[in-house]
Amino acid sequence: MDIKYNNKIENKDFHLIGLITLMGGYFLFPSLLYVILFFGVELITPVTDNLDITIKIFARVIAELPIAILLIYFTSKIFKLDFRKFKEKKLKSILLIIGGFIGIFVANILVNLIYTKLGINTTSSNEQAINQMLSNKYYPVILIGIVFFAPLIEEFIFRKFLFGVLEEKYNWKPIFSILISASLFSLVHLLSDSGIEWIFFFMYFPMALILSLSYHYSNHNILIPLAIHFINNLVASIFTLIPVGAIWLNMIN
Repeated sequence: MDIKYNNKIENKDFHLIGLITLMGGYFLFPSLLYVILFFGVELITPVTDNLDITIKIFARVIAELPIAILLIYFTSKIFKLDFRKFKEKKLKSILLIIGGFIGIFVANILVNLIYTKLGINTTSSNEQAINQMLSNKYYPVILIGIVFFAPLIEEFIFRKFLFGVLEEKYNWKPIFSILISASLFSLVHLLSDSGIEWIFFFMYFPMALILSLSYHYSNHNILIPLAIHFINNLVASIFTLIPVGAIWLNMIN
């Protein structure tokens, strides 16, 4: 018998409510806060390009902080249950984390090589925005969002809640949950001011697919894809910040 995450509602409804509210907060609140901060600063001083990036950094992190805190609070029972799963199958869990990270690392190299062979040498707007933020003097602030908040929130949206809705509420087979989760995760990272940058779909899909597979094969333990996502974002940020990392990335590109 499954343990209920909330005594008042069924798990399948908990997943649906969590999915809707978390998606709304994660994708709308930072944008709303950015607009408020932008016009607030504009009243004081003209907003230059560099200042605009600074505003985006603080808007994103300030918005993600309360979302992350509330998420941890309302899903504390999930963390406890999944940590128990982790301890019961520690070796398998560790191997999934290591294998998942290595899989993403190798997949990224192969995808970059293929894109280079095809003459695609640009990056997505999402990647460009992150690189701009990391080149800003307030990069330690955005690092908190990239390494901690984003993986936490995204894994609950695209793995815990989305899988829960598809498999528990609508009884879909795992293969559909895996593919839909991976596709939607990739899709949201392709959104830009000019529309959806479909050309970069396969820059995100391998990572998303591995995260979804790790969640499925860990018996829906959110700690597994969460750890992989944390490590991946941390390593990617280090490669972006450290010259050696930048040189290495240029070599594989």
